[in-house]
Amino acid sequence: MMEKEGLHWWEKQQFRKFTKRITDPTEKRSGFFLVLPYKDPLLPTQWHLHNLTEPTDHVHINVIPVWRRNIHGRNATIAFVDDGIQYNHPDLFPNWLEKGNWNYNSRSSDVQPSIYDFHGTAVAGLAVAYPDGQYCGVGVAPHAKFAAVVLLQDDLRHSDAMAAQALSHEYNSISIYSNSWGPEDDGLRKERPGPLTEQAIKMAIQKGRGGLGSLYVWAAGNGKENKDNCNYDGYANNRYVATFGAVNSQGVSPRYSEPCSCLIGVLPSGDGIDSMQTTDLLGTLGKGSGCNLKFGGTSAAAPLAAGIAALMLEANPRISWLDFQYILVMSAVKNDPLHPSWKMNGADFWTSHLYGFGIIDADRAVSIAEKWNHTLKELSYSYHSKDLQKFLLPEIESSITVSEDITLHHVDVVVNIQHHCRGNLDIRLISPSYTISVFAEQHNDCQADYNNWKFSSTFYWGESSAGKWKLKIVDSSPDPYSALVDWSLHLFGIQNNSVVRNPHLRKDVSWTLRPGTSATDNPPSVSYEWFKNVWKIVFLASLITGIFLSVVVIVLVVRKRDRIRRYAIVPVDEHTIYVESESSEYTF
Repeated sequence: MMEKEGLHWWEKQQFRKFTKRITDPTEKRSGFFLVLPYKDPLLPTQWHLHNLTEPTDHVHINVIPVWRRNIHGRNATIAFVDDGIQYNHPDLFPNWLEKGNWNYNSRSSDVQPSIYDFHGTAVAGLAVAYPDGQYCGVGVAPHAKFAAVVLLQDDLRHSDAMAAQALSHEYNSISIYSNSWGPEDDGLRKERPGPLTEQAIKMAIQKGRGGLGSLYVWAAGNGKENKDNCNYDGYANNRYVATFGAVNSQGVSPRYSEPCSCLIGVLPSGDGIDSMQTTDLLGTLGKGSGCNLKFGGTSAAAPLAAGIAALMLEANPRISWLDFQYILVMSAVKNDPLHPSWKMNGADFWTSHLYGFGIIDADRAVSIAEKWNHTLKELSYSYHSKDLQKFLLPEIESSITVSEDITLHHVDVVVNIQHHCRGNLDIRLISPSYTISVFAEQHNDCQADYNNWKFSSTFYWGESSAGKWKLKIVDSSPDPYSALVDWSLHLFGIQNNSVVRNPHLRKDVSWTLRPGTSATDNPPSVSYEWFKNVWKIVFLASLITGIFLSVVVIVLVVRKRDRIRRYAIVPVDEHTIYVESESSEYTF
């Protein structure tokens, strides 16, 4: 076959098993109706959209101000790559795009789910549920169109070729691909897309949306309790993909949301106390009202991100796939601010292995998109190590020095490591600005070797690429035959650019969300910066006053003690007291 003219590569297709990234939170939030733009029955308790219900001390994506500006995701189309969608659901049918649906499991246009496949319908409702005022709730982008691309029906396995077709399906007309699935989250494997899928995503990035690039959003995974990490998932750590973890209603990482250094951010999802409320199967397929009150997992994060992407595209249809990721980073709000995982990188961006850059604020993202007039051109450089068979006993550090100076957004590292149990290795990358990405920690995957495995990080966003990069590997169970064979460093960025180095813009979009508060309808602006400066002056004045008063008190105390020491009463006998003074002596 290889000799056949025009054939450069072939591979026997194997079917792989993937899982939907859903959990089963059980509690429903209670709340009451205040001021909302729509009358859908679940909207008052869709806490992830707003804080206009009691209690108001929860985090949310702050989408109401966007709707009030009449931005609802028009002219954007989201493809939900999932297990099928009940498109004739009353909350979904008004936004269904009749053309463009396909079932890659059955090779047909029938995208209706089976009675067991509720996942895609719930996911779609979070992003595009129509505000009809009668059923369930409202999606983030309630006027965006959607298509069903079926790849996970009845938990069937699919091949590399099937995934490639699904993830580039109708790329000229599909704006956004929402993916709430991936390899099993058991912490026992490293799995990446096949070559066809990787090429399909790259093609959609280069040619989709008229050359601006398709937008991909992905769920990080639900394997935190299994010590899983989204850098062990080659779908989630693809730099063309914006990957999102989850936070609960208090802005804290739930038990399931996987950490990693390639997160863009986090979005709300259910965690036992507050569940997500969305659409469910109706009629003979369903079990109740057609509303799902118990949805959760990082499966919910991806469609929320897809909805925000649709709002951004209505505000500015000219943003590219790279612009999209830049705007997300710049619109993120720091949550759970006392968590020790937060570190500031060399460009003054806060980053966290649990939270990425923080919770994405829809109003901020759309506001930045409206004013965005950049067309970012990506630059890339690759470097290869000269290390050969450097043994890991018990740790090793290898470095690569980079001369080119660009402003980074993604950094990939590809490693070849020999080890009998790769889960025993702790792998970290340290930038010239001393920012650390934890690629792998000790976990339960005891398969052998890292073979051309790619790790990815967003933590160097805005940093300079120039300088010495260090790869540090620690072996918790030294193997005398283990070795770092080689590694390569792949840097992706833009020309040194004010987009990320403008201090006013950066400060305006990195205000801190405190525990017990939420993103408000009136986020900080330039006037807020002035307000903060006034309080800095007040704080400094108070500090100086406090120091002055403390010095005065200390002086008075010392003087009083000094006066007491001037007179020492010394008993001479039972009838005589001798008093010593600095200036004279007295006897009584």
